[in-house]
Amino acid sequence: MALGRRKATERPALDEPSAPTTQSAAPSAGAGSAIANLLVQRGLISTEQLEAAKERQGTSGKALSDVLVEMGAIAERDVVAAVGEQLGVPFADLRREAPDAEVVSLLKEATARELLVIPLHRGEDNTVIVAAADPSPETANKLRTAMKTAVTLHIAPSSDIERAINNAYRALDSVGRLVEAFEAAESSRHKTATTADVMPDDAPVVRIVNMLIS
Repeated sequence: MALGRRKATERPALDEPSAPTTQSAAPSAGAGSAIANLLVQRGLISTEQLEAAKERQGTSGKALSDVLVEMGAIAERDVVAAVGEQLGVPFADLRREAPDAEVVSLLKEATARELLVIPLHRGEDNTVIVAAADPSPETANKLRTAMKTAVTLHIAPSSDIERAINNAYRALDSVGRLVEAFEAAESSRHKTATTADVMPDDAPVVRIVNMLIS
C-alpha cells in the first residue's frame, strides 16, 4: 500500500498497515497476520469470525479490517488501536481528548482534511501531538512543513478524526467571528466606561471567554 493520504472512509488495513513515524522501513508481510492474531488473543474477535472475514475478503477484495467491521465483529477503534500497538504508534482516544485550540490554529483546515489529521496538544518536549489516520513518515513530513514545528503522530480512527476536525475548526471560526465583533464594537465605542462598569453577559468578549473555558 502506498503511504500518504488516506480517504476518510478508509481504515488502516490489517493486511496493509502504514509505517509508523519511528520506523524507516515498511512493516513485514506478516504484520497483518500478527495484528489479526492479536485481536483473537485479546478476545476482540473469535477464530471463527476471523476465518469468516477471510472468506468474505476473498470475494469482496476489501481489506480484512473493513470486512470485520462491516460484519459487526469488531469496532473500528479497536482495530486501529491494535494496528497502533503492532506498529508502536500510540493510540489517540478522540472521544476523551479534545484538541487544543492553540495547536489546531497552526494547521489550515484544508490541510487537516487532506491528510485526515487533527492537532491535539503540545507534548513535554514542545512537539505537537497530532492524531492521524495514516501515521506514516510522509504524513509527518507534510505536517512539519505545514505547521513549521516538530510533530509526533498518534493513530486514531478516521471517523473520529473527521468528527474532531468538524468540531475544532467550527469552534475556531466562531471565536474568530466573535473577536471581530468585539474589535468592531470597541473601535466605535466611546471610552466612557470606568473600571467599575459591569460588562454584560452577552458581550462578545465574555462569550469568547465562556467558549474557551467550556
